[in-house]
Amino acid sequence: MKKYAICLVFCMVVAGCCNKEVVVLVPDEQGHVGKIEVQGEKGSVIIAEPWQSTTVSSVGKPGKIQKISPKKVEELFGKALDADISPPLDYLFHFASGTARIANESMEQVPAMIKAILARENYEITIIGHTDRTGTETSNLRLSKKRTRTVKDLLMKHGIPEAKLKNIEHYGESMPVVPTADGVAEAKNRRVEVFVR
Repeated sequence: MKKYAICLVFCMVVAGCCNKEVVVLVPDEQGHVGKIEVQGEKGSVIIAEPWQSTTVSSVGKPGKIQKISPKKVEELFGKALDADISPPLDYLFHFASGTARIANESMEQVPAMIKAILARENYEITIIGHTDRTGTETSNLRLSKKRTRTVKDLLMKHGIPEAKLKNIEHYGESMPVVPTADGVAEAKNRRVEVFVR
């Protein structure tokens, strides 16, 4: 079982009662934990020792603090503990002015990026396209859409399944990293952002 210095919060239905959340403080691999204050509408408790747990609902106060065995935690929450909770990844692709051609410097990151993405067990990808303000709003919106398609095609060409590309958005010139006046070319704004969660 993977152990993380985290607080597990799981919802369960108790027969004849309202929904409750079970809170368990799980130590990291060295046995360290922090502490957490669990609050209900009518009170709170502090959990500060490994394997302590309590229950809480939206009404009332948290239940009595109890120890729960690692075996029981594994039995109840093993799938959640084994889930891939890798930190998110983000990548930036820049483009030549007025085109959907990825800049050479941005292409250099592709092998490492693909390797990192494919090493994940579970993931989904968001692609967001932008432009600078050198064209009209309408043409920039179209261009940002073309840029997202270019990156989408690149990812798929390197083995990323289309089903993993969950959100593809384009905003034209409306969300600059570097605010500029209309008509000003700014390389940092000609970009596609890729977020892997």
